[in-house]
Amino acid sequence: MNRTTGRRLLCASLFTLLLSLAAPLARADQWTTPTAEELSMTSQPEAPGAAAVYLYREETTEDSNHMFSIYARIKVLTEKGKEWGNV
Repeated sequence: MNRTTGRRLLCASLFTLLLSLAAPLARADQWTTPTAEELSMTSQPEAPGAAAVYLYREETTEDSNHMFSIYARIKVLTEKGKEWGNV
């Protein structure tokens, strides 16, 4: 492999890396804003005594890009539930 080919390969690799790092940032504008009802929620009737609950969960698989992502919205209901807030 000569120097030019090696440099091109390095540039292509760096470009691909930058694109893969920018993808999650591009999706940040698609996050759902919590409603007033969700913000004031202190318990969930379906899960009495729960420390935290899922408001929404979505799993996406993109086989063409070999990518798997999970989008989850969590509501922390108690102090104990704060450990679930750091995902």
